Amino acid sequence: MRIPFAFLLTAGMLLVSNDGASAAEMDLATPESQGVSSRDILKWIEACEQASADGSLKGFHHGFVIVRHGKTIAEGTWAPQNTLEKPHMLYSHSKSFTSTAIGFLVDEGRLDLDERVVSIFPEKLPAAVSENLRQMRVRDLLTMNVGASFTDAERKSKDGDWVKAFLHNDVETPPGTAFRYDSCATHMLAAVVERKSGMKLMDYLGEKLFKPLGMKSPWSTTSPVGIACGGWGMNMTTRDL
Repeated sequence: MRIPFAFLLTAGMLLVSNDGASAAEMDLATPESQGVSSRDILKWIEACEQASADGSLKGFHHGFVIVRHGKTIAEGTWAPQNTLEKPHMLYSHSKSFTSTAIGFLVDEGRLDLDERVVSIFPEKLPAAVSENLRQMRVRDLLTMNVGASFTDAERKSKDGDWVKAFLHNDVETPPGTAFRYDSCATHMLAAVVERKSGMKLMDYLGEKLFKPLGMKSPWSTTSPVGIACGGWGMNMTTRDL
């Protein structure tokens, strides 16, 4: 079987890849010691290889870490373009971290989920604020019930201010009444975090989440005006994730 990636399957002895963490930093164990079959892991890898070969998931495989009962039992990367220490774009998984930052602000008493979005960004509102826009809450951003069709704010923005572009979008129905998937709604949450915390989103998450967990690699792309792309732009290593 051809396995075109750097693969670590702990078996018999402690193995650590050249670009990986030290044994002191990782709690390694054999798959079998944690009730997992090494053969089944290899079968899964073969299935990933086949999916990539037939085109259905071509280019989607970057790396993996398998953890069982708190112990790392296998990990690998598809070489040579990927390594264990290379951060990868999380795309929509970024939303989980941005939403977590919102949760921290609520826990600190610095944000109410029912706070109106217009009250947070008063200087970015259109001249005429519709009643639907006026009723939009932070809660509606979290649940993607903003009342607008896919906003695509970044492409509509001529000055790079995606927050202003979002708020100038037509809010067709009352917020909270209909779900429409919208990554820009989560970008708005990133802007809320930065406005309420007085910190960049990644700095705030670094203080509240990343550093306490020992995560060293996270970073994010930003909008033209410097707000983290909270809906799609975070990067981190597979191990940190």
